[in-house]
Amino acid sequence: MAEEGYEELRDAIVSGRLQPNERLVEAELSRELGVGRAAVRAALARLEQEGLVKHERNRGARVRMISEREAVEILEARAVLEGLAARHAAERADADAVDGLRAILTDMRNRLESGDLLGASDQNALLHERLRETAEHPTSARLISGLRSQLVRFQYRTILLPGRSERSFREHEAIVEAVARRDPDAAEAAMRAHLAHVAEALRDTKGAGTAQGDSSGAQQADNAGADRPVRAAATAAVSPFAELAELGSATVYEAGGRRGFVNIDLIQAVPGSRAAGPARTVRCGQDDNLMVHAAIAEAEPGEILVLTMPEPRPVALVGDLLATQARERGVAALLIDASIRDLEDLREMGLPIWARWVRVRGAGKDIPGTIGEPVEVGGATIRQGDVVVLDADGVAVVERERVEEVLIASRERLEREAVKRAKLEQGALSYEIDGLRERVEGTR
Repeated sequence: MAEEGYEELRDAIVSGRLQPNERLVEAELSRELGVGRAAVRAALARLEQEGLVKHERNRGARVRMISEREAVEILEARAVLEGLAARHAAERADADAVDGLRAILTDMRNRLESGDLLGASDQNALLHERLRETAEHPTSARLISGLRSQLVRFQYRTILLPGRSERSFREHEAIVEAVARRDPDAAEAAMRAHLAHVAEALRDTKGAGTAQGDSSGAQQADNAGADRPVRAAATAAVSPFAELAELGSATVYEAGGRRGFVNIDLIQAVPGSRAAGPARTVRCGQDDNLMVHAAIAEAEPGEILVLTMPEPRPVALVGDLLATQARERGVAALLIDASIRDLEDLREMGLPIWARWVRVRGAGKDIPGTIGEPVEVGGATIRQGDVVVLDADGVAVVERERVEEVLIASRERLEREAVKRAKLEQGALSYEIDGLRERVEGTR
């Protein structure tokens, strides 16, 4: 049972059912896997050794996120090991093995010609697996398996690059022909070249996790939700904030390990708006907006103003005059744990604003407060400089130290969802591909 629990947990991570940064709670895993907590701890320890799980002090275990840089390094290591496997395959392959490899190539070509890129990618993986089997080199196979398991979240990253699928086919064709000729040197060289090209393609798809472009916040209306994955990739070279806004609060929240959830009902003053940027935190006096005036005077372009009071009440901290000043200062958006008013004017102005209420009751201008101190909104602590992501789904907060990490994880999640959506459009069921059937029917 312990081994089955380990295998099931490993499969859930490798397949993406458990996502990067997702918490792994012993009690929950014990119940879901049907094994004791000691077995869960042993499985987590093994998975940590494999690089799939990370233990954090006082926070427990999480699914480990593989960075893009590390993914490239893993591909470089795989090139050496899989080159060795290809060499041994060329030395050992018989006529049946070569026929099997060529049959996989034929299937791959047919899938490419029919536009089935996902199916062609699956045949790609099968070809590599068959080569390892032909090589009969258990040590390299074991090491490659461990490395591949860490790269599953990247496996579809390159297949949509223009021309990459055809180039990949030719590279695999060269590997198989070298094996068929019983030419170990050529087989190893062809495999190394292939994986070097994959690493190069992966580098080419890397976004601006360290912002090579505009560093300001992002605000925009989402008028074309159907092409979000394409547009999110296109904004990667612009700004991490623009990309986070495009990815959306739900994706960022899930990819960030379900941290930073603002758990209150909010009114989106400008329908269709979305924004992301560093927070400027403001704690006003009770029922008073003196500090809103002060914060706008200090605001930098691209910031999200986060306005709070000691106790949230339906008192309007912002109307059209303050919003006009915020817009002219370049503020990206406002998150207000209180009321707004002049709603029609605010909508016409277009500055993205999220507020708890709309009320006519105005605030005083008498009580000093603070700017730059941590505040709490809807159970989420927001510090100055933490990144706030806002859209129609709500608000997610990313700690300033984790922005690049969460951005990478969010990209990966979007890629996995695009692959999954393609499968669902072909008639697949999440009940099957997410392993949900076993959870339901295993309890009956």
